[in-house]
Amino acid sequence: MLTSAQRQAKQPVSAVLAGPYGHPLHPIPVTVPIGAWVASLVGFLDLCAVPTGTRAFRVGLAHMSLNLVVTLAYAGDFLWRRAAQPAHEAVPAGMLALSAVALALLGISGYLGGKLSYRYGVRVADEDTQAEGYVPGAGRHRPDGDA
Repeated sequence: MLTSAQRQAKQPVSAVLAGPYGHPLHPIPVTVPIGAWVASLVGFLDLCAVPTGTRAFRVGLAHMSLNLVVTLAYAGDFLWRRAAQPAHEAVPAGMLALSAVALALLGISGYLGGKLSYRYGVRVADEDTQAEGYVPGAGRHRPDGDA
């Protein structure tokens, strides 16, 4: 026989949270952040496999660094908004500026990630395709101006 606390624990807080057909919604959306954290570990392991002193490594390091800065900026922005602003007031310009800068950095990081995959073929292409990004030398540039 169930106690009153056990019966209450089995009742959903709301019909929305209970999900359709009585299946809870929580297990579905949590897979997104879990997958993102797993992917970030795999992306870090990919960087560890790229030889240091190469263009691909420098681009990968910049990509990773920008992603960390963006993560910190969004976390800081969240904490700043939560601590400093009542929900019914307009968002101050500083908070909007931080969000805009973080979004711009995220775009640059995405470009660099695409360059790693599509230009240098890091961890997704055969060795011949990857070879261009593995040229040693910090100051070497292609004649077309691409680093």
